[in-house]
Amino acid sequence: MSVLSNTHPMSTLSRGGASAVMEAAQDGNPAVVMKNSRPYRVVSTVADYEHAQELEEDVVLLAMALHRLESSGPIISAKSVYEDLGIDPAEVAAMDEVELS
Repeated sequence: MSVLSNTHPMSTLSRGGASAVMEAAQDGNPAVVMKNSRPYRVVSTVADYEHAQELEEDVVLLAMALHRLESSGPIISAKSVYEDLGIDPAEVAAMDEVELS
């Protein structure tokens, strides 16, 4: 669904229609206030805003992780490390969990 499918002219707000615009902004479907026939402001629910903020943070963290991977040395698999050290992965999987404090 396009974000511009739920538009409301700015004049709606000035004529006491703010509550209608707020009501139109439902989960996943923000209301777009238009000024001079152009998108001016977006009215959204708090849950949608928080979700968007979390997604933005995730994208930043992903970009940082990708940068680290690209700028680091060669990647060594756990299987390769286990083989080099003579460790049986099945033994590691069978070990009890250790709680660090």
